Amino acid sequence: MKKGILITMLLIIALWVCSIIDTHYNRKATIVSVNDNIVIAIDEGGNYWNFKSSGLTVDQRVTLIMDSMNTPSNLYDDKVVDVKLMK
Repeated sequence: MKKGILITMLLIIALWVCSIIDTHYNRKATIVSVNDNIVIAIDEGGNYWNFKSSGLTVDQRVTLIMDSMNTPSNLYDDKVVDVKLMK
């Protein structure tokens, strides 16, 4: 009984991890505007992204951690979930 519960829990965790990997991706970008805590960045494909953050300045290079929201790539509803400074 305990072994069956453990296997079920591990399977659920594995499926959850796979779903995160499938929906998250990175974009390299440059900060083009900072107004209070609203930041606008442009990625290497020419797409603009806005998000809330503090401590960033114009011209900084960042990696945007994106969530595809489980929708096709032709829908523009992706969301910035994290930002990492590039070194």
